[in-house]
Amino acid sequence: MAVIPFPSVAFIASAVGLYLIVRIITGIISVIKVRKRFRTDAPAPPHSWIWGHMAAIGKYTQGGLYFDTAIEKMWVDLGEPSFMLLDIYPAQKWGMAVLCDMELAEMASHPLPGTSGALYGLHKSQTYQDLVEVVGESSIIMAEDEQWKKIRKQYNPGFNPKYLQSLIPDLIPDIQVFCSKLEAAVDTNITLRNFTTSLTIDIIATVVLGHTIHAQTKESDFTVGFYGMIDWTLARERLNPFHIWNPLRPLATKYYQRKLHRVLDDEIQLGMRNPSELNPRSILSLTMRDEKNRKEQGAEFARLSREQIKTFLLAGYDTTSSMLQWIYYRLSVHPDVLAKMREEFEGIFGSAVNYESYIQEFASQMANGPEAAFRRMHYTMAVIKETLRMHTIAGGVSRKTVVGDGIHATHNGKEYKLDGLFATISMSCIHASKKYWGPDAAEFKPERWLADWKGVRAPAAAFRPFERGPRACMGLDLVYVEARIILAMTVTRYEFTKVFDTEHKTIYSTRKITAKPIDGMRMRVSLVEGQKPLTVKA
Repeated sequence: MAVIPFPSVAFIASAVGLYLIVRIITGIISVIKVRKRFRTDAPAPPHSWIWGHMAAIGKYTQGGLYFDTAIEKMWVDLGEPSFMLLDIYPAQKWGMAVLCDMELAEMASHPLPGTSGALYGLHKSQTYQDLVEVVGESSIIMAEDEQWKKIRKQYNPGFNPKYLQSLIPDLIPDIQVFCSKLEAAVDTNITLRNFTTSLTIDIIATVVLGHTIHAQTKESDFTVGFYGMIDWTLARERLNPFHIWNPLRPLATKYYQRKLHRVLDDEIQLGMRNPSELNPRSILSLTMRDEKNRKEQGAEFARLSREQIKTFLLAGYDTTSSMLQWIYYRLSVHPDVLAKMREEFEGIFGSAVNYESYIQEFASQMANGPEAAFRRMHYTMAVIKETLRMHTIAGGVSRKTVVGDGIHATHNGKEYKLDGLFATISMSCIHASKKYWGPDAAEFKPERWLADWKGVRAPAAAFRPFERGPRACMGLDLVYVEARIILAMTVTRYEFTKVFDTEHKTIYSTRKITAKPIDGMRMRVSLVEGQKPLTVKA
C-alpha cells in the first residue's frame, strides 16, 4: 500500500501564502467596488478610498455622541440636504442612505407597490440582527410580512389606549415607590437614570406579566438576568471592538439569558396550565387566550411567547426611562414650563400644598376613569412631545432596499439610486428641520403643540419619535400614559436641578442600544417650596 507523503513545510507555506494573496486581492476588489459607488457629488462628508466615510463619522461621534445626533450635526454642516450617502464599509458592506426628509421617510416606512416593501414597508436591515441574542429570532422586531402581521394582530389589543388606561390603578403603586425613593433622596445628588430605569422595569413588568417585580427595592433573578443580558449583548456597544471580541461576552450573555428565562418560563408555564390564575389585564394573559395554538404547539408556543415578552420588556423600559430623564432635565432648565405644568395638574387634581390630599384625588380620578383628566393635560402632552422632538430616544430606523426596487432621491435636480443600500430614517434631522418646524426649530417650545400656536405648525409626518406607518412602535400610547401619571405624581412635590461633574461638563446622548444621557442624568432633588415632610409614605 502506497504511503501518501505528508506535504512539506514549503508546500504548506506556499498554499497559505497563495490563499492570503487571493483573499487580499478579492478584499481590495470588494473595497474598490464599494468605494466607487460613493465617489459621487451626492450629499456626504469627505470620502477616502481607504476609510470611506468612517473617518469623518468618527470625528462627529467623538466623546461617545449618539449616532443619530452625530448624523444631525453632519447634516447641518452639509446644508441640511434631504438625504446623505455614507460609505461605512467594512463596518457594513451595503452602504447607508440617511433619509433626512419627511417625504423620503414616509416612503421607507409605508407600503411601496412594486418593491420589496410592497406589503408593510421596506424590510428592516441586517443591523437588527444584533438584537437576536436578546429578544430571539422569532421576535416581532425580526419578523417580516405575514409573520409580523400575525404577531402584531395578536398583541395590538394589549396596547389599545383604553386598555392601557385600565391598568393605571396597577401602575400607581410602582410610582409611589419611585416617589418614596425621591423622598429619601431629598437634598442629595442622584443619578436619575438608576431611579427611572428601575421604575420603568417595574411598570413594564406589571403591564406584561400582570405584577411588579420590585426592581426598585430589591435584586432578583429577573433583574440580575435582565440587566446582565443587556450589559453583555452585542447591540449595546456595536462599534466597540473590545466589547465585540471579548471572549467572555457570548458566555456571559448565555448565563444571564438562562437566569431570566427561568423566571419567564415559570410565568408562562403557569399561564399555560391555568390562564385564569394570571392577571386578566396583563399582556401574558392576552397571549394565553390563543387556546388552540397554546395546546397544539406546547413548548414551541412557550418559546415564542417568551421571545415576544422579552421584546416588550426591552422596548418598554429603556426608551421611557430616557424620555423621563430628558423631561425632568427640560423642566429644570425651563422654570416657566415647569410652572405651567404644575398649574395644569393643580387645576385638575387640586392644590398640591397638601400633597397627600392631592395624591388621593389623583388616584380617585385615575380609578374612576382617567379619560377626563387626560383630556385636560394639554400642556403636559405638549411638553412630552416637545421633549421627544428635541431628544431622539429610539434613534434612526434602518430599512433595507433591494436592487431593482427603483428607489431614488433627488439633490440639486439630480437623481441618485438608493437600491441596495440601508435606508436609515434620521429622526433627529427631521425633528430639527426648519423646513417643517420653522426658524425656531432649535428652541424648546411646548407651545408649538397647542391649538392656539401661531407659529409654523409641522405636518404630522414630521414627528416620528417611534416611527410611523404599519410598523410604528405599538407601545407609543403606553409611553404617553406612563409619562402623564408619573409627572402628575412628582412635579408638584419635587424639584430637579441639573448638576455636572468633572468628567461631563455638558449633557448629550450616547448609545447604549438606544440613546441615553451621557452622565446618567445627574440631578439634585429637593422639595418644592411650601411642601412639608410627609406623614405617610408617598
